[in-house]
Amino acid sequence: MIRPLDEFQSLMDTLFRLERLVLMVLGLVSAGALAAAALVFALSFRLRRREFRTLEDIGVPRSSLLASRALEILLTGALGVVIAILLASLAAWRAGEWAALLLAGG
Repeated sequence: MIRPLDEFQSLMDTLFRLERLVLMVLGLVSAGALAAAALVFALSFRLRRREFRTLEDIGVPRSSLLASRALEILLTGALGVVIAILLASLAAWRAGEWAALLLAGG
């Protein structure tokens, strides 16, 4: 005999395990993306080392050079956040329609 409460509990346990798995994968992907971004900035600054040295030689203070690097990182991060918000908004706006298409098999 099927017990609705037992079946419901089993379904909820499975759902919460799946949620934990998705959150772990999201965390790993986020960590990988942050590591890749850090490597890109490190490589960019290394490739532009002579440019920064030249700027120091002509009298630009180190604090200004550090501020320009920080501003570059902040602007890139802000642009990434804006793009993420736009994509998340699009996904939320169309989620019901996409789910219906997936469930209909078409």
